[in-house]
Amino acid sequence: MSKLTKLMAASAVAAAVAIPMTSHATNGILPLGNGMVAHGFGGAGIAHGAETMSGVDNPALVSRTSNQWAVAGSLFSPLRAGDFGGGYVDSDSNYFIIPQGGATFNLSKQWDMGVLLTALGGMNTDYPADEIFGPAASGSFGFDLSGMILSIPVSYKFGKTASLAIAPLIGYEMMKTSSPGAAFAGFDGASDSATGYGVQIGYAADVGPGWTLGLTYQSKINMGEMDTFCKPSSTGIFYGVVAAGGDCSLDLPEMYGLGVVWQVNPKWKIVGDIKQVNWSSVDVFGYDPFTQGGFGWDDQTIFKIGAGYQSSANLEWRFGLNYAASPIPDDNIAPNLLAPAITTTHITGGLGQKLGNGNELNYYLAYIPENEQTGTGFSTGTAAKMWQWAAGIGYNAHF
Repeated sequence: MSKLTKLMAASAVAAAVAIPMTSHATNGILPLGNGMVAHGFGGAGIAHGAETMSGVDNPALVSRTSNQWAVAGSLFSPLRAGDFGGGYVDSDSNYFIIPQGGATFNLSKQWDMGVLLTALGGMNTDYPADEIFGPAASGSFGFDLSGMILSIPVSYKFGKTASLAIAPLIGYEMMKTSSPGAAFAGFDGASDSATGYGVQIGYAADVGPGWTLGLTYQSKINMGEMDTFCKPSSTGIFYGVVAAGGDCSLDLPEMYGLGVVWQVNPKWKIVGDIKQVNWSSVDVFGYDPFTQGGFGWDDQTIFKIGAGYQSSANLEWRFGLNYAASPIPDDNIAPNLLAPAITTTHITGGLGQKLGNGNELNYYLAYIPENEQTGTGFSTGTAAKMWQWAAGIGYNAHF
C-alpha cells in the first residue's frame, strides 16, 4: 500500500472523529443501520459484505471488503412531541449530522482487519420549559445522549468462502441535561461522560448457489458510571436504580442476529436480518421506572429486509423496510417522555453509483412514519409521538 492510500484510509477515520457523534436513534437508541449501503436495505447488513462499514454489522465481513476505506454522513431529523398532561409540546433541536468512517486491510492470505468508527446511537429532547411548566419557566427541559463506538475487527478466512471474526469495541458516551430551574436538583445544566468496552464476534459464509449467511453476537458494552447522574440521592437522575441495588451505568445492551443475502439473479438480490436487542440486560433500561428508577423498556426483535435492483453495470437501486415494536410499554410512557423511543416502522431507499477505479458513491433516504403512544396505568393522561426522516451519502474506495 502506498503512503498516499494509507493517508487516505487514515483520513476516513479522522474525519469521523473530528465531528461529535450526535443523536441518531430509531430502534430504541440504536441507529437504523451501519453503512450507507445497509441503510438503503432497511438497515440489513449482517450477511452483506458490500462496503467498508459492513464490518460494523458483522466483523467477519471485513474478509469480503478488505483494502477499502470510506467516509460518510447522514442528516437526521427526529420530530417528537410529548403530552405531559396539558396537551402536546413539540421538542426543538430537530436536525443532526451523523458522521462515520473507517478502513479495512488485508494482512495475509487468511487474515484481514478493520478500524471502523460509528455513532453509538442516542436520544435527544429539548422541550420549551414554559410550555410545560408555565410562562414563568425559562429555558428548556430535556436531555441529550450521544457517543461513538470504535470497532477493530480481525477476521480469519477458512474454506472457500467462510470467515470467523472478533472485534474489540470501545465506546464513548456523553449526556447533557437541561431544566427550568433548581426545582430539578442535579438535572439543570448537568453533564457527564463515560467510556466502556465490549466485544463482537461474527461468522459469514456462502451456503449455496446465490446464498450467503451471516451470524453475529455483541456483548453488552459495559460503560463506566457517570457519577453526576448516579448519586444515591435525589440529586442523581438514576438514583432510583442505585437505591434498588442496580448498576447505574448507561450500557449498550447485549444483542445478536442472523442475516441472509439471496442473489436471485444477476439483477436482483434480497437482503434480510433478524436482530434481538436485550434492553433488559441493562439495569437503567430494564428496571421498572416507578419502583426501581429505570426506563422500563422491553426487549426488541428487529426485522430488516431489502431488495436491490442492478439497472446497469454502474447503478444499483435499493429498497428496504425495518420494523420493531416500541420498547416502551404504554404504562411506562410518562417516565419516558424525555426519551420517547417509540418509532416502529422504517421505509428506506438507496442508490449505489460506481465511479470507476474501485470508487463508489452510496446514497439513502429513510422515512419513519409517525407513531403515537398513549399512557395507561400510572401514565394515564400522558402521551408521546414521533416521526423521523434521514438522508445520507457516503464515499467508498478500494486501494
